Parts: sequence; structure tokens; C-alpha cells
Amino acid sequence: MQNCLTAGVHKMSDPPYVSIIVPTYNRCTVIEACIDSLFALSYPRDRYEVIIVNDGSSDDTERVLSACEKKAPCAYKWFSQKNSGISSARNTGINNAIGEIICFTDDDCVVEKDWVTQLLGGFGKDSVGGVGGAVKAEKQSNVYDRYAEEAGLLSQKKFKSMNYLVGCNAAYRKSVLDEVGSFEVFLNACEDLDLAIKSQVMGYTLVYAPEAVVYHLHRTTLKGLFSQQYRNGIGYMRLHKKYVKDFNPGYNIFIISYRSLFDLIKYPFIFLKALPSRDRKYRIIRPLLDLTVMHANLLGMIREILSGRQFLGIKVHEKIPFIEDQSVKALFGKLRTRIP
Repeated sequence: MQNCLTAGVHKMSDPPYVSIIVPTYNRCTVIEACIDSLFALSYPRDRYEVIIVNDGSSDDTERVLSACEKKAPCAYKWFSQKNSGISSARNTGINNAIGEIICFTDDDCVVEKDWVTQLLGGFGKDSVGGVGGAVKAEKQSNVYDRYAEEAGLLSQKKFKSMNYLVGCNAAYRKSVLDEVGSFEVFLNACEDLDLAIKSQVMGYTLVYAPEAVVYHLHRTTLKGLFSQQYRNGIGYMRLHKKYVKDFNPGYNIFIISYRSLFDLIKYPFIFLKALPSRDRKYRIIRPLLDLTVMHANLLGMIREILSGRQFLGIKVHEKIPFIEDQSVKALFGKLRTRIP
């Protein structure tokens, strides 16, 4: 484990001291751009620290992180650990953070200069435990990252409407993280959903701050898109193992299967309608990408059900009231209104 630079002494009259945590794994080609954007923040440089946690990378990550020490304008720490997953890496960062507010982003993101300032603006009330900002595409180079952006795969606005925060652009009070137990190491996907649930169960509210912007490098290959959504399917079923009355596997498998069949039936009509369009290539491919995402989720769910890990932590046996109702009654309600 390596530790570089230390932060200054906190003064009560100063702005809140902020710790920014970035987990990274085998992304030496993009992590420096992320760090550079954090070094360029407009927030007072003596009031924040950047903490990078290298989760057992086998590429040139350590050399890049070490090189960043020389240009750090703020407190900068980096740690290396055995590959243990994103939850463990974020927890390592939290355990070494001194900030009152902990901000999270990912190694494939760059942030706006006022990112921290805009996130802090969401903590206007003591009841606010977490704030999430907008996640936008850093660039759109092909149909896959264009799809990810238009489909809202990381849309903070969409996830906030479901009472979650996306972890690549979120901030929490350190006191809240200490109270709820930080990230669940059982989860290597959907861990940000779990943290949002735990915070709200403890009585805290979540806020969406659309002006707090990070730019994310969406997946640019079909394999990358499929793998991402496959892991999400696994994570979703692991959430069910913890919250036993929520994230119903039967409900979700049926919904995905129903939507897939519905989309396949209407695809010939979409294809014919797209032919005269100037954007016909994308309009023809987009429904197929919808199917790819759904089936990746489905396969991940089935894999976790059949051969997944056992959850050894404390299970929640009560229904979480702010999580979508996925009972049989709710399923028939959706079917009556026709799933889009």
C-alpha cells in the first residue's frame, strides 16, 4: 500500500473539507484524464483531497498514479490493494478519507470544474444524506455509446426517480456512511443502489443536482455493453438475496421475457419504418441493442439464481416501501396497461 501527500488542518470557518474517491482497475489509459479533471476543480485546493484506490490492476496503473503525485495541486493519496471489487475499493477510500463530505466518481469519468461546488449545494438540509449529479457521455463515437446515452443506462435523473443514486456521480456525508456501513462488499454491481437504500431506510433523503456534471466513457463495443449489463443482472439478484421481499426474480424474469417477445414481434415494422430515414442504421440497430441489454440482464439474473454466491450478511425481511412493488398483483397491473 502506498500513500502520497497529506491534507491540511480543517478550520471550522472554511468550506467543508471534501474527500473524492475513485476506484480503478486496469484503466491506465483513462485514469489520468480523470485525475487531471479533479486537479482542475474550482473548489478551494486546500479544502479537498483526491483518493485513488487501485484494485489490483495488472496494467501500468501504479506508474500513472505515482506520476500524478508530481502535479497534484491538492492533497492526493493513492492505495493499491488485492483485487477485491469496486465496493471494497471504495470502502478502502472511505477508511482513509478525512472529509466531511465524500464524493465518488469512476476512473472512466471526467468532471466539470464546479462539480464539487454543485454537489455541495444539494446538502442544504441536515436531512439530506446523499446528492447525485448528472452523468453525460464524454463523447459519442459509435452506435453503442450513443445508445447508452439515449437509453439512459446511467441517467441520474431516471435512477433518482426510482430512489437510487448512480455511484459514478454521487456524494454522501461521511457521518451517513459511517452510520449505514458504507458499501456492501457482497455487491460488485448495484452497490450504489444498496447504499441509497440503506441511507433512506435510516431516514435520510437523496437529492438530484443536475448542474453537478460528470462525463462518462460509455461502452463502445457490443461485448462491453453486454458485459456491463450482465454484471448488473447479477447485482440485481444479489440485492434480492439481501432484501428478500424486493427485487423479485420471478417478476423481473417475466417482465424481461414479455418485453423481449413484444419487441421481437414489432421489430419488422420498426425496420420498414426506418428504411427511408437518414438515420436508418441507428434506428434499425437500436431495438436490437434494447434486446441485447435485456437479455444480458436476464442471463446475469439466471446465472446468479442457479450458481451465485450465498449472502452471509444480515438479510432484510421487511418490504422496503420506496422500492417498486414487484408482487403478482403489480405484475398483472403492468400487463393490463401494456408494457412499452
